Amino acid sequence: MDDLSVNKYLEAFEEFMVRKAEEWGFDPKIQLEYYAMTEEEQAEHPLRGDFFAYRKLDTAQMFAIFVAGAKAVEAAEKAQEQEAVTGLESLMRVN
Repeated sequence: MDDLSVNKYLEAFEEFMVRKAEEWGFDPKIQLEYYAMTEEEQAEHPLRGDFFAYRKLDTAQMFAIFVAGAKAVEAAEKAQEQEAVTGLESLMRVN
């Protein structure tokens, strides 16, 4: 996953987790604590900021599921857009 995707998904995931914290009964400060990147890693991946990975395995797994779901939704939307464009092109050819 590239750095831009990581930032986009991280922000959305963390907003979601903070909204659900009370309902799910956890402390977001603990649950969303992450391993910091070294200076060398930050230089290689400047858009990730300090983030490397979540410390708690269950949070890392939830993030992976969240990203997979988000990518599936984005792929479905892209397929629908492509289908609409293809449909319009075929209509224009007929006329």
